[in-house]
Amino acid sequence: MKNATDANRSLDRSWASYSQWDMEEDPQNSLRDAADAVRRLASRPPAERAVAEAMLRQARQRAAEASHRFNRPDMFADASVCDHWSKMPYWSDEEAAALLLERNPKLLNRKAIRAEPRPSEIGNAFQRLRDLAFRALAAGEFTSGRSPSAILLWAKQKQIAIPASLQASVDLHTQPVVDWKKAHDQKAIELERVQAELDTSKAQLKAVITEQASANRSLLTRERTSVLKLILGMAIGGYGYAPTASRSPVAKDIAGDLHRLGLTLDEDTVRKYLEEAKGLLPSDWNQSDA
Repeated sequence: MKNATDANRSLDRSWASYSQWDMEEDPQNSLRDAADAVRRLASRPPAERAVAEAMLRQARQRAAEASHRFNRPDMFADASVCDHWSKMPYWSDEEAAALLLERNPKLLNRKAIRAEPRPSEIGNAFQRLRDLAFRALAAGEFTSGRSPSAILLWAKQKQIAIPASLQASVDLHTQPVVDWKKAHDQKAIELERVQAELDTSKAQLKAVITEQASANRSLLTRERTSVLKLILGMAIGGYGYAPTASRSPVAKDIAGDLHRLGLTLDEDTVRKYLEEAKGLLPSDWNQSDA
């Protein structure tokens, strides 16, 4: 009876250890631990065995992925690889996808994936990320071109993880990327503000000019009226001009006197001003009043 109790306690300890199994441990160690747990839990209830078997399958998948060619140490983009690619003037969609997955673009690309018979999570991730980058390029989402810094800016906007070594290398070799779309939008807003101020100033200036022109016209009208009164008064008092007469020689006389003084003004012009001036006479004016 004591032996049976000790065996059960041993199984309980195994299950407790397995249930706390860290999936981030070394895949091969995790695989061995999971397989050991399945063997130890063989006599446990079906539900517990099912959980252990599911975790064993996960461990096998992780171990297979870890041993895949695309996850070998030489596939990774170390500091020297990041330094090399950060100096490039631009990246293709494939290169961007590989570098964002911390892989060497020379080793992880579509050609390598087509040649690899075994599927892998990293290969699937590459295909998904490459598709995003390809469509972003086609849609013009890289507002500052296809430079490394522009692509990393796009990745940040899409909340795509960027390897620290890649970010550091790009920052070292390039100037910070200006988000030209954001800068353009800000400039457009500023231009609209300046244009609105200019329109307001133009409207105010136009109002001032119109007011001044009106004042000038009023002044000219008053001055012209005064001059016409002078002409009419001198014509009536000095030349005996009869405004009500149908014909008058006064226009000719005035033009002649001006000519003798060296001031040229033709008779028709004099007559025009006399005709305009007589319109200023009061309606009850009489020649006998002159």
